[in-house]
Amino acid sequence: MATETRSTSHPMAEAGIVPLGLGNGFDQPLFDAMLKMQANAAKRVIEMNEELLRFTTHRLHADDGLMTQLLKPQAPGTLAEAWSRFMAKTVREYAEEYRKVWSLALDQAAQGAEEAQNEALNAISTAVEQATPHTTGHTPV
Repeated sequence: MATETRSTSHPMAEAGIVPLGLGNGFDQPLFDAMLKMQANAAKRVIEMNEELLRFTTHRLHADDGLMTQLLKPQAPGTLAEAWSRFMAKTVREYAEEYRKVWSLALDQAAQGAEEAQNEALNAISTAVEQATPHTTGHTPV
C-alpha cells in the first residue's frame, strides 16, 4: 500500500514569497503587530468594563436611596409618587446607558477594524517588498 506524503511548507514560501510569516516559522514583525492589536483590544474591553461598572455603581446607590426613602413612614400616595419618579428615572437612565454602551462598542469595533486593516496592509506591503527583486542598476551581459 502506497503512502502519500504531503509538503508542510506553503507554495509561496517555496517560491521565496512569504507573506504574513507563512511557511517559515516565527515571524517577529507579525507577532509584534498581533501583540499590539491584542493590547489595544484589551484596553477597549477595560474601557467598556469601566463604563459598565460606573453605571452599576450609580444604579446601586440610586436603588439604595429609594429603599431608604420607602422605609420612612409616609402616606400611600407619597410612596406611590416616589416609586413612580424612581421608575421613570431608572428607565431613562438605562436607555441612556444602553445608547452609550452601544456607541462605545461601535466606536471600538471601528477602531479595531481600522487597526486590523492597517496591520494587514503593512504586512502585505512588507511581504511584497521582500519578494520584489532589487535591481542594482546594471543589466547582465
